[in-house]
Amino acid sequence: MEEEKMESTRGRPKGSEKYDWDKWLDGEPHTMEYGKDFFIPVANFRTVIWNAAKRRGLKVRTLLVDLQGTEQKQDIQFWAFKEES
Repeated sequence: MEEEKMESTRGRPKGSEKYDWDKWLDGEPHTMEYGKDFFIPVANFRTVIWNAAKRRGLKVRTLLVDLQGTEQKQDIQFWAFKEES
């Protein structure tokens, strides 16, 4: 059973997360730089952010930004919040 739990992609146990979402989804704005903080297409990373927030009962706003001067908007800024009922 222990072996089964360790089977996952990139050597992480099932259920563990690659990113420190508890820190990053704290309600403060965070900017992630492509090629430094994440290595997947920005559209895919945006989905990863949304899913991480959803698992925590949060909503998230994202903004594509140009940190590298490429005008390709490969970097992303985001902040999480609790949705008011």
